[in-house]
Amino acid sequence: MLLKGVYQPLSYLFGQNSQIAPVVSAVLTMSLNAILAVVCVGYISGFLQMLLPMPMMLSTGIAMFFLICALPFELLDTKTQNDKATVRPPIWVSGNTATPMVALMSTFMGSVQYLIRNYNLVLNFAKTMVGGYMIKGIGFAFASPITIVQFATIGGIVGFLAHALVAFGNWDKLVNAKQRRHLGYAYGASGVWGIVLGALSCLVIMALVNMPLPIVLGAIVSGVVVTQLSFHKLGKAWESSIIYTLPLGAALYTLVDACNSIAVVSNLGWMSPLTMSLCLAFGAFSWVNTSLIWGYNTTYHLHKDKPADQTHPEFVKLYYSDPSVRRVTSYVKEVLLCGLDLLNNRLALAMVNSVMMSVTGVSVGLGMLNLCTVFFALNRLAILYFQSGENTHPIVSSRFAKQLGETNCARFCKKLLGQNSKNKGVGYEDFHERDQGLRAPWN
Repeated sequence: MLLKGVYQPLSYLFGQNSQIAPVVSAVLTMSLNAILAVVCVGYISGFLQMLLPMPMMLSTGIAMFFLICALPFELLDTKTQNDKATVRPPIWVSGNTATPMVALMSTFMGSVQYLIRNYNLVLNFAKTMVGGYMIKGIGFAFASPITIVQFATIGGIVGFLAHALVAFGNWDKLVNAKQRRHLGYAYGASGVWGIVLGALSCLVIMALVNMPLPIVLGAIVSGVVVTQLSFHKLGKAWESSIIYTLPLGAALYTLVDACNSIAVVSNLGWMSPLTMSLCLAFGAFSWVNTSLIWGYNTTYHLHKDKPADQTHPEFVKLYYSDPSVRRVTSYVKEVLLCGLDLLNNRLALAMVNSVMMSVTGVSVGLGMLNLCTVFFALNRLAILYFQSGENTHPIVSSRFAKQLGETNCARFCKKLLGQNSKNKGVGYEDFHERDQGLRAPWN
């Protein structure tokens, strides 16, 4: 009862019952993506210059092209992760009295891991020549010089807050499948958010006062123009190009995961032709998984009350999969990433403690660091659970769902998950024939 009394207000502050937390989570996530975009462009630009002799402007332009391809899918991913649950949570999780405690511990400690990861990523990039130029440009744009450590600290803190909100929100979908509305908690949470956001708004206005007026007006006008173009002019063009832009955007994850695994293997002294091949294979596997998750997100948001395979048939055939395939590939990828992080923790402990001392003023031991790594993986599994299950509102036709369920890959993945291979999937027509039969009990 005591745990429930503590957890329920948090659900209205930061979980699925909050009307404000998903919006803040999306803003923080895209702010983090903006920081990481600077890192990503710099790394890809440097990588291209290493492979082929070309001017920095050309390599940066190519990197920006890949980033622009990925950006809409990142926006959809952020929106999907903050949406209400469309997949039934397992009873053994939602009915377990220990799940709220696991959710709270995993959210906090997994976010510490994400703080460390983003701080280190941004710091290492900032020390490169391209990173140094970009940070100077950011300082010039805001009329306030920014140091490498400050830039890395901002990246780490934004990463912590963004992951904490999205992780707790998805854990809350697992914990509170049938929760009733509590007006007292709802009003109290709205009041707290109002005070916090009001204080932050005052700080932002105070910061803007010291900025040149043309920069402030330019930022506002640019934001309005980009927003209008994105929703009214570029939407249709993007829909017609998604079949080509998705694999290009997902290639960013191939580069990141392949390079990360190569760095870990090199630090451990295990580099060989075999391990190099395995790292490259992992990068290719990451591309497949990212494509499937983005394919699900896109299909889910574009179906608009009719089967998606009728409106975007080629896209669905290439990038939409049986839910069991998405779940197996997602969980395998996260387990492999967790294993890489655990292997690297012993070598990275000194660096991690320097990060923690810079940001929080405390240090951690190896056991605590490993625990944070495991909890971060648990958070990712909770988030991906709702992007890799059978939707309560099917979004493809029965014919297409059955085709997906009959593939050899789907049969294999269903066996791994302990599902009945004879269940070939439920489609759009089945849903309408059964009327409310597939609706989740909390809807």
